[in-house]
Amino acid sequence: MGRLSLSLIAVVLFGLIGLSWLFDSLFQQYQSKNSNSIVQQAEPLTEIFKVFADFANNQSDLDKWLKSWPQTSDYQLTIADINRLALPAQLYEQLMKGQVLELASQDTFQMYALLKKHQRLLVLSTPMPNSDASAQDSKRFWISSLFYSLIISLLLLWMSPLLYRLMKLRQVAKAFGEGKLAQRVNVGKGSYIRDLEMEFNHMAQRIECLVADVKLLSCAVSHDLRTPLAKIGMGLDTLLDETDSVKRANYQSRIQRHVDEMTELVEALLKYARLDQVQLKLSFKSTDVKPILRSICDLYDKDETIVTFQVTSNDILVLADAFYLKLIFTNLIENAARYSNGHVEVSMKVHGTAVEVFIADDGLGIPENLKDDIFKPFIRGEQYDKQGFGLGLAIVKRIADWHQAELTVGKSETLGGAEIVVRLMLVR
Repeated sequence: MGRLSLSLIAVVLFGLIGLSWLFDSLFQQYQSKNSNSIVQQAEPLTEIFKVFADFANNQSDLDKWLKSWPQTSDYQLTIADINRLALPAQLYEQLMKGQVLELASQDTFQMYALLKKHQRLLVLSTPMPNSDASAQDSKRFWISSLFYSLIISLLLLWMSPLLYRLMKLRQVAKAFGEGKLAQRVNVGKGSYIRDLEMEFNHMAQRIECLVADVKLLSCAVSHDLRTPLAKIGMGLDTLLDETDSVKRANYQSRIQRHVDEMTELVEALLKYARLDQVQLKLSFKSTDVKPILRSICDLYDKDETIVTFQVTSNDILVLADAFYLKLIFTNLIENAARYSNGHVEVSMKVHGTAVEVFIADDGLGIPENLKDDIFKPFIRGEQYDKQGFGLGLAIVKRIADWHQAELTVGKSETLGGAEIVVRLMLVR
């Protein structure tokens, strides 16, 4: 959501501050242009007004001369009492020296000249350009309208990709809620809600995996529980009809083995089911992989199975929960030792920012048709015996997903059997 916040801040700063500054600059230029035009128009008018002032100063009948001034002209000449004009000392001094004084207000532009002979002021008044209030209000209205239109356009331009991505997310969420669990959001590189889309896809993937696990577990449990239950039922029927004490003890022993088998299955299922609750309690720390692998190899290196550990690197640190990281390698090495012909090889290689742990054996290997499904619960190859319930690798896959580790199944070039590669990111 950081991209969304940054883009929103950028739009607000550019829209409110940038456009405001732009329009203010344009308005100031417009006002300055008008002021400059007034000054330029006043320069020749000042010279003419000086001639008028000199003529009026020498005219004996001043009032009669002023009455003959055309009333329809934009320039009006009047006489004002010098004492009624409140001026700063500096301007008053200029006026007394015979200079023409120019004053402008919002509506009018006025020139003042002193008539020394009459001790009065000759005043020339003319309206200011564009001083019409309605015209000024109209311009302000259109400038304000343009400003807010650009703000709205900018916000719509920013919101359109966000609304588009939200609509796509809504469509995928609706389809997912209708049972189409394979639906995912195509995460856009420039999407404002990229983090939200990725989290949704992660959630959808997890839900799909859980639903698939439930279906697979229900099918597998019904099969693996039904068989020992049927055997127990047959054993009890036979036991009721049998009077020989030796045979009865044999039947009781078989029934007990089937009960133990069911107990092991239930324990394995509970262990697998608890993994979803454990995910919330993981403690990720910088963990050295090498001593963990060495301790596991020493544990399974027995007379009937040779487990060799080859490593040339120094400390190899990854960000992981040490207990569950050890559980990954324990299950993999135990599985390799179980299906090997007596030799298991564990090695490590560092590639850039990741470390790869190779666990290989000299057994029959994993068939091509099972490589994609071997990490699913209750999946076991037909060439293997039926010991275990096929949950070991499923547990490995679940924990590896928590650590964002990659699992690869292949064939060992040195031993000829199966080889599973665990790829973990190193601590930077």
